[in-house]
Amino acid sequence: MKIFVTGVAGYIGTSFVKEAKAKLGRNAEIVGIDVKDLPQDLDIQFSKVDILNYDEVEKLSKGSDVVVHMAFVLNPPKDREHARRVNIDGTRNILRAAQKNNVKKVIVLTSASTYGAHPDNPLFMREDHPLRGDLNFGFWYPEDKAVQDRITQIFMKENPEISTYIVRPVIVFGEGVNNFISQGFFNPPVVGIFNKNIPFQYIHESDVSRGILLMIERDLSGPFNLSGSGVVTMKRSAEIMRKPAIYIPPFLHRPMYEFMVRAKIIDPLLPFAAIDFFKYPWTLNTQRAEEELGFKPELSSEDAFTRAWLCYKHKTKRLNTSRITK
Repeated sequence: MKIFVTGVAGYIGTSFVKEAKAKLGRNAEIVGIDVKDLPQDLDIQFSKVDILNYDEVEKLSKGSDVVVHMAFVLNPPKDREHARRVNIDGTRNILRAAQKNNVKKVIVLTSASTYGAHPDNPLFMREDHPLRGDLNFGFWYPEDKAVQDRITQIFMKENPEISTYIVRPVIVFGEGVNNFISQGFFNPPVVGIFNKNIPFQYIHESDVSRGILLMIERDLSGPFNLSGSGVVTMKRSAEIMRKPAIYIPPFLHRPMYEFMVRAKIIDPLLPFAAIDFFKYPWTLNTQRAEEELGFKPELSSEDAFTRAWLCYKHKTKRLNTSRITK
């Protein structure tokens, strides 16, 4: 079996390769591409290729049985239009190449954020809930994830002979995470409650990889929500991190955001619209994945959050110690 993986050097991509090699062994030939260098401990066929380069994508994915598309501009982009091209046009390139090469199975990683964060969101949304991530105006991540998801849905309808999966994981945390999402949770000295004490869901990077491997094994199609078991409220996350939790009234949301940007607590390119994802629930129902895929996470939401936090804290402490000794 040949598996073609985009975004293979990312923290989810590297986790997937390790899980796939452990489970499939010599039965799988993994070919990966990324614009970043591949970690030295991954022994796969790798090319440093941009997914916007259709000719290279089509050539390298030729003969693949499965395409797993994970490449995406995750952190706040300095060039918004380039990020949009990578996220949207890059996805079109991957799907077009898969169609041309008669790939049997396509798996596209989108996100729980495709549903958007809105005050009328029900708790634990199912896969048929409307995708409104692009209505959180100004926040590139849910905007592009929602469009990417719709593009894949159209591809799935137009190519019923290809088993096409859309993976919608909740917040993916683990020992390898270090992005604007983890920084938004871990950097502030105080945990702010912006509306209600809303629940969050997390999934460990290894459980996402296991979910994708189940999709490789089964000939199904459609979107699947993935999450670790249980939830973690903002107050509970404060307890885990041993930080105070305070309610922040609406009139202080903008000043608090501007202060965190100036203080470099959060990335200055992170838009104010990201606050919506701390104000309104966007939790998922994972019944379909459990019943049709047989997916059962090994780690709970709290486990994934706690592991990521402890690793992040250790790395930060080590970095600060290194700066002091210098």
